[in-house]
Amino acid sequence: MKTREEKLAEAFENGTYIEVQFLIGWGAREKLPKEYLIEKKLDTAIERGTRDLLNPDDLVPRKAIEEKKSEMLKYMGDWKRCLPSGIKSLNFIRKDCLFETLEYLRAVEKEVKQLAINWADALTEAEKRYATEHPDKYSPGKYPGKQEIINGVIFNYTITNLSPPAKEMLGKEEYEKAIENTKSRISRAGDIIVEGFVTDLVSNLKKLKKGTEDDGKMNGKVLKTSKKLVSLFKESLDVFILNDQIKKAVDELDELIEDDDPSELAKLIRDDDELKKVVAGITTNIMGELKKIKDAPVRRAIDF
Repeated sequence: MKTREEKLAEAFENGTYIEVQFLIGWGAREKLPKEYLIEKKLDTAIERGTRDLLNPDDLVPRKAIEEKKSEMLKYMGDWKRCLPSGIKSLNFIRKDCLFETLEYLRAVEKEVKQLAINWADALTEAEKRYATEHPDKYSPGKYPGKQEIINGVIFNYTITNLSPPAKEMLGKEEYEKAIENTKSRISRAGDIIVEGFVTDLVSNLKKLKKGTEDDGKMNGKVLKTSKKLVSLFKESLDVFILNDQIKKAVDELDELIEDDDPSELAKLIRDDDELKKVVAGITTNIMGELKKIKDAPVRRAIDF
């Protein structure tokens, strides 16, 4: 019979790892005296070292880069596509999502290059303006050149592998250590997936139960989240979450919501006291069963 680690290793073979780096520098060289600041209300990150020459409008290109980073993090945070590995910036990409993900990252890379140029242009123009308006305070050596600013915006991605090198490349002792390290990483990645999913599941169950209480109001959004969690588990996570009690909890939640429209089901529950009791009983039972699980990642996720 295969161990949990062996089953997880097989699951993680059906995809690859991608490491994404997205850093946004301010292009600063030194901290400037506070009395030199044109705009006193700029945030402290700017005051600490970017410019004594920025007006709020100059930050628009910078904010565009930050928005692109937020969009990218949201994309890579979609568990139907990418799973956390336990290592910062490293995600496991399912094989059937790999082409789409690489296409997206290539597009982001191209966009970020242009956004970095826009940011550098804005700062360069701001520097020229400052030199004209404040020649007594302007010192060219304080400010980075255009290319230096562009180089401060870093976006790259790398397809990588957590497997150890071939046995012949290492001595016996080092190879055994590498194997154990790989097993540990795989186990930790599995734990992170379990903990993250159970955290979301418990949060959803609590909201479902609250919606059945006298002062509660069942919300269609909560039921929609329930459907998403069930779908996520059945389509993407069941090969990584190997605990039978968690699978049973998902099945029971699936039976509760069935194929009903979330908004219509929410209205039915709000209007029917007996149905409220049924939903309350089922959610209480599911949470009670989850609470019995002794696995560490599940215990960390449960706080009720």
